[in-house]
Amino acid sequence: MEKSRRSSRLATKALSGEDPTNRNLSVCPQKSTTIVKYEKSSCLFCNEWFEAQTFTEHLIHCGQVLEECSNGCQAFIPRIRMRSHLKECPRSKQLQNQRGSVTMDHQEHSVHRLQVLEQDVGAIRSVLNEEIRQRLHLITDVGNIRKQNQVVDDWTREMEEEVGGLRRQLEDEVSQRSFVAEQNRLDVQYCCDITRSLKDQVEARLDEAEKLVNQLTMDVNMHQNQLNDNILKLEEIIFENERLNR
Repeated sequence: MEKSRRSSRLATKALSGEDPTNRNLSVCPQKSTTIVKYEKSSCLFCNEWFEAQTFTEHLIHCGQVLEECSNGCQAFIPRIRMRSHLKECPRSKQLQNQRGSVTMDHQEHSVHRLQVLEQDVGAIRSVLNEEIRQRLHLITDVGNIRKQNQVVDDWTREMEEEVGGLRRQLEDEVSQRSFVAEQNRLDVQYCCDITRSLKDQVEARLDEAEKLVNQLTMDVNMHQNQLNDNILKLEEIIFENERLNR
């Protein structure tokens, strides 16, 4: 390990322009008039000789330069063997196992949450469908009541017309048939009272039906809002799950 670190430091010095092979040979003593200069340098890693102009470029690309493992296993590997080392590095396998375990746990949790939300949405839809079914029944009942009320109104209008005719006849025969006219008037009045009573009852039932329809409308709107909120939450969870799986 110490030898690998010394080799790495030598490579760093070589990259910075300092030649470790001729560091002490490029300068001559001051008293000498002869200058010794090396034209080639030897790579400490591959033992090849290179011109001074290409030596620095060679160190940048040399496959035998030692580099520290990026997985943190504290091993120094030649650059050319780094890829195969990363495939066999025990630290790399340990990290992959940890990541796989965390991913599986997260996926199982996400699937469980999705299943719970789907069940909640299904229950809300069932309740909403039941509310809609009841509302349709009430709408049908209200329509039938309105039809009956229309029949009563038509019958009342016809009766009033007949009463008008009877009154005109009574006026013509008042002098001769006072008793009969009075009796007919009482009979007609009785029919009118019954008609008004029926009309009041129908109007009361209509008011109750309208109140019930309004209440059901409010309930349906509330369930619809709740369903929309749950759908938004489900979309957020699906989006988050897709983002984490990428």
